[in-house]
Amino acid sequence: MGSGEITVYDNKTGSQVYADKYHVVPSEIMKDKAVPEIYDAKAGYFHNPSAINLEDAIKNDKVYIEGECRDYAIYVLDTQGNIIVGIRDNPNKEGERAPHPTLIGGKHVHVQCAGILHFSSGKISSFNNKSGHFRPDEKSLIKVISVMDKIKAEHPGVFAYSYDRWRDNLWRKLNK
Repeated sequence: MGSGEITVYDNKTGSQVYADKYHVVPSEIMKDKAVPEIYDAKAGYFHNPSAINLEDAIKNDKVYIEGECRDYAIYVLDTQGNIIVGIRDNPNKEGERAPHPTLIGGKHVHVQCAGILHFSSGKISSFNNKSGHFRPDEKSLIKVISVMDKIKAEHPGVFAYSYDRWRDNLWRKLNK
């Protein structure tokens, strides 16, 4: 994704209709309820211990999640406008996944957008709306761009050289 490719879900591929916030799609909740390491009937989704506010993960112009610069991370844009990032590894069961809702945890998880954030040498290079649990409409990426623009104003060095061109291409695609 850091190569400049813009990949997003759209209404033809199963995204939810554009909305202010998204809930977990029912088919994914049903699957998760069958996996106690992901979903508990009383508490809902576990809270992923790797989850961190993107701005808090920035150190020396790089993004560190659990002490490492990674190639990618899952993210959600929460309802308060924070980008929360984390890794997919489930601490409750080795080899099991930790889906997007675990970045917030609980029973009634809502987000403004969710997807994958890509890095190049610890710097943000691109993002998308690839979340099978929330399936946000591609227009929701406009909200993510807005938050990223604010982060870039505070931390310009945390963005890869290719990010600006990639961002501008995405902006044009979303505003057709």
